Amino acid sequence: MAPATRRFPLMATVTTAATKDYHLLATLIAPLQERLGVVVADSGYFAVRFLQAIYERFSILVTTPCLFKIGQRVSHFKQYYNDMAASWAGRLTYRRRKPSIEPTFALIKELTGLTGNTMLPYKGLDRVSAYLMMASCTVQLIMYDNFTNQREFGSLEAFKATFQ
Repeated sequence: MAPATRRFPLMATVTTAATKDYHLLATLIAPLQERLGVVVADSGYFAVRFLQAIYERFSILVTTPCLFKIGQRVSHFKQYYNDMAASWAGRLTYRRRKPSIEPTFALIKELTGLTGNTMLPYKGLDRVSAYLMMASCTVQLIMYDNFTNQREFGSLEAFKATFQ
């Protein structure tokens, strides 16, 4: 399997749409800090004070597709971040995000029967969280089982076969 297909979610959380993604970043990273060097995130995590705080606290660089605008005063962190994100390795690392993250969302949608704009069967953050976290755990278990049995990570065939 190619490196981009060997990734699966390590941490997850559910929030309302009004919650900014970067507010939860430190909480998600803290338990994994010994195992992480780079976190590849989408543009929802692009906020200088949060990115810099994560870097200073955990020595983990969170890379997004965004770059800082360079003005007259450029902090060391902003220059370092831009150099890394614009580098060949930085661009390649970010490009590998989509084939590793998006299939996870597709698996969750397939497992839960969500298509198009189908609403979740529950209302309220507590119930929606429980539903989505259970789906996320199920996807992790399926991916792990696929890995140990040398199948494609996103395959649901063995899982579906047990219910037929």
